[in-house]
Amino acid sequence: MGIFSRLRKNQNYSLKKADFKTEKEEYQSEVTFISEDFKKSLAEWKKKEGIADIKNETGKIISIANHTDVDILRNKVRVQYDPTELEIDEGLFITKLNEKLDWISRNENEINSAITEKLLPLKNEDWIEENETIISKKEFVKRIKLTFILVFDDTSLELVYDDGDLFWKHQIVVDLNKENKITDVDISG
Repeated sequence: MGIFSRLRKNQNYSLKKADFKTEKEEYQSEVTFISEDFKKSLAEWKKKEGIADIKNETGKIISIANHTDVDILRNKVRVQYDPTELEIDEGLFITKLNEKLDWISRNENEINSAITEKLLPLKNEDWIEENETIISKKEFVKRIKLTFILVFDDTSLELVYDDGDLFWKHQIVVDLNKENKITDVDISG
């Protein structure tokens, strides 16, 4: 490993609030009840609790996301969070987010090991196509690519990887808790 690869892995991120763009998406929502009995019991509960009953069970939902693109693990990756869910100062949250990005850049091998430990056997046992050879750990890691990081209000993360067509274009999702412990690895989509 040369000096330049060590420097690249120890990148220090210093994102600021101004680096993020805000996107708002508005859409209509409609409440669908599982059963009429549930609808009736909900109305009774609302009445008992003094909650005004809404005649029209539709409404406008506004989704807000702050996002930016960063270079991490040799990829351009979208980093996103919902500012309306934050329970701490946004500046402090972004400082913690920078620490998370630093951790990811320093721990690529640990993350890749967790992914391959769980998903390489799945690929080679259940997702192998006819006339396809067993894939090695090295080839597996070479094909996956981090594309998206969703940051939750407690600074836990969801890392989303392009699967390199290993799982027929499903995404690979790695969950990290706020202490940077990998809690789950799976495919979705």
